[in-house]
Amino acid sequence: MFSLTDITIALDGWQDVSRNSIYSFMALKEEYEHILDIIDLSANRHTAVFLQEKIEKK
Repeated sequence: MFSLTDITIALDGWQDVSRNSIYSFMALKEEYEHILDIIDLSANRHTAVFLQEKIEKK
């Protein structure tokens, strides 16, 4: 694992073939990438506040 300094928290969202909103939450540090979670957020509005709350829970 890595220390908790110099980490970038990132997310990427896309739609699958059924038009579900899928999001990947990642922690990035230099050349290291750790996927925290991949979740279906189709039932939710994708506001900045909502996504921030999801990141904080990871």
